[in-house]
Amino acid sequence: MKKGLYLLIIVGLLLIGCNDVTSGEKSVDLELFDNAGIKAKIEKKNFKPEFPTEIPFTVEDTVVSSDPSNDTHSTVEFFGEGNHLSLSIFKGDNLTQGAEYEEVEIGNIQGKYRENKAGTKLLYWQEDGISYSLGYLSKQSKEKVTKEQLIAVAELFE
Repeated sequence: MKKGLYLLIIVGLLLIGCNDVTSGEKSVDLELFDNAGIKAKIEKKNFKPEFPTEIPFTVEDTVVSSDPSNDTHSTVEFFGEGNHLSLSIFKGDNLTQGAEYEEVEIGNIQGKYRENKAGTKLLYWQEDGISYSLGYLSKQSKEKVTKEQLIAVAELFE
C-alpha cells in the first residue's frame, strides 16, 4: 500500500516537473505562426508594426485590411479551427478611452485588458509609437482563450 502511494506521489511530481513552465510562469498553449505573409502585405505602410509569431489556435486564413486613404491603420484577422482573433494596428496613440480596463504587464510594457459585453476579450498596448489592439471574439470562436494567452501572444510579437 505504501509503495503504491509513494509511486503515485513520484509520478505526480514528475508530471508537474515535466510541464512546460518558463521562468516560473504558467504554461500557455500557443501554435507557431509564420507572420511573413502579413508583414509583406503591410510593408508599404509608413510605419513598421510587429506581428505575432504564435497564436492560440492553428491559423488557416488571414485577412489584412487597410483604408487606402488612411496610412496609419491596418487590421489583421486570423481565422482557424472555428476561431477568430483580430489585431488592429495604429500609428501613434489610439488606445480606447472611457471604458474600464484592468492594468496588465506585457513583458516590460504596461497594457490594458477588458472583456466587453459581447464577450470579446481585448488587450491594448503601445510600443515604439504604435498602438496595438488584440481581440479574441469568444462568441464567434470554439476555443476558450484566456487573458494569459492573449498576453503571451502579445509578448511574442516581432
